[in-house]
Amino acid sequence: MIKAVYHNGEIHPTEPIPDDWVDGQELEIVALPTRDEADLDAIDEWYRDVERLAAEMDDDDWEQMDAAIREADRLQKEGMRRAMGLS
Repeated sequence: MIKAVYHNGEIHPTEPIPDDWVDGQELEIVALPTRDEADLDAIDEWYRDVERLAAEMDDDDWEQMDAAIREADRLQKEGMRRAMGLS
């Protein structure tokens, strides 16, 4: 699947066309839901909040977050090994 935008009555791919596509090939196009301005404003506000909070973190905060991520990764791998019967 490639992404494209619809503009002035034409569809414009935003990614390279796959090499195996042939000229005249029939395509099925599915429109994604559009986001209104309120959605975009909410996303922008959330991103500003995340940036502000990250800027307030000190070295201890970053170390704790890094340790939590490493532990979550270890637990996920351990669970996957158990599910696969490898441990």
